[in-house]
Formats: sequence, structure tokens, C-alpha cells
Amino acid sequence: MLTCDDDGPWHFRAIEGTLPDGRAALVIWRNRPGGDDAEGIARDNAVLDAWFRQEGFQEGDRRFEVVYVNGDQNLERCARAEDTWTVRMIEADFHRLMFAQELGR
Repeated sequence: MLTCDDDGPWHFRAIEGTLPDGRAALVIWRNRPGGDDAEGIARDNAVLDAWFRQEGFQEGDRRFEVVYVNGDQNLERCARAEDTWTVRMIEADFHRLMFAQELGR
């Protein structure tokens, strides 16, 4: 069994909040001990999926419209038919916003 507690190799930090446009957001930052090879990414993503479900981020009033996650992920697989949230990669949005003015956007 893969563990995702502070004593194991995987660590997660989550912040719940509201975006300026009023949408409920969840930001997840995690370490990725698997590195960048396909097997490591797959294992890191499996642990992320298990941790997401374990934390109950889809239950009751803990529903989000946008979920931000660092690194490659496949969190959308956790979505149920009634879920409407989208997942955004932190690095992609950061890069886009960081250089938007330079690119004339």
C-alpha cells in the first residue's frame, strides 16, 4: 500500500479558497519523489488520486470549481459524473501569467 503521510515519501499541502471571479478553488502542492520517468510519474499520480479521495475533496461543502496541481497529473480520473471541476497545472498558468505582458496579452 502506498502511504501519503508526513512520514512517507509523498507530502501534500492544500489550500482552499476563492478566485477573484468567485469560483471555489483548491490548490495542491506536492513533492514528486517518482521524478520524471514514466513509472515514477504514474506512481506519483496514483498516490495523488488516492490522497485526493482520502481527503474528501468531493464531499459535502468541499466542492471546487477549479483544482490547481503542480506537475503532470491525471486527477480528472477522480471526477464523478456530477462533478464539474476542472484541473489546471500550476506551472502552465504561472508561466502564462508571468509572461503575459511581454507577449502583449
